[in-house]
Order: sequence, then C-alpha cells, then structure tokens
Amino acid sequence: MPWFGHDRQTLFLSFAYGDTSAVSCIAGELRRYPQVSLDYGICSEDFEAQRADILRASLTRRLGRCALALCLLGDETLRDDWVLWSLETAHRLGIPTIASPLAAAPTKEARRIFDLLGAEIVPLDAMLIAGRVPHVPPRDRPRGGFETSLMLRTMRNPLR
Repeated sequence: MPWFGHDRQTLFLSFAYGDTSAVSCIAGELRRYPQVSLDYGICSEDFEAQRADILRASLTRRLGRCALALCLLGDETLRDDWVLWSLETAHRLGIPTIASPLAAAPTKEARRIFDLLGAEIVPLDAMLIAGRVPHVPPRDRPRGGFETSLMLRTMRNPLR
C-alpha cells in the first residue's frame, strides 16, 4: 500500500525557525499545486537538546519519504544547525535538493554550500519549484520496529 496519495510528491521544506512567517507565503502558493504536498522540516528545539536524537530520527524518516528538499534561504539559514543538518541528511539519502532565497540574493557562503551539495539555487517562484519536484514512484511505507513506533508515540512535538 503506498504511503502517500496517487501522484502527490512530498516536498521537504527546510528553513530557519525565525523565517517561519516569510515561508508561509510561498508555502501557501505551493499548496495550490495538487501534485505537491509539503512537509515542514522545522524545529525550534535546541540542536543539542536532550531529545534532539529523537527529533533527528523522526526528521530523517520523514525526509526519506520526500521527492525533493527545498531550502528556503533567509538571514539565519546558514546559522541554523537544524537546516544544515537537514541539508546534509538529504544529501546523504540521495534526495535532490534545491534552494531558493526568501529575500536578498544568496551570499557567497550559501552559493559555496549549495555547490558542494550539488544543489541549484532557483528563484522563489512556486510554479518553478513545483515543476522541479521529480516524480518518484509510490513506495511502501517503511516498516519501523518497536523502537521506532515507541519513539514516535512518545514525541509530543508537532514535527512528527
């Protein structure tokens, strides 16, 4: 049984927690495309918090189900450990990644990081971004062991 709808492809949104309000506009535009569903890879929890390993496990599992990772570049993006971690994890999992600036042009540092990841920086345009989401054939829902299901049940964070 496929874990996600017919031809809907999941787009993993990665952005700094402080950019949440700026992201809502593009997220609203992306929701207009019926072939795309969104998964917000955002975390306000401290990266070194006691339960950060649980959050990373949950985000890794969710990211593995996505067809594309989109990093929305704001002022704090490259200083956000969760964003950097999600980019590294997407790269490790072989998930195609693109980036899009929320406001100003990307910095040299951002360009360097995305070049290293083999990720393209594209304009912030919902139609262009939705067109970049590759079609990935439906996969079976990954089967988690007892530890995974227990971990997810004990999480009380909206990210799961």
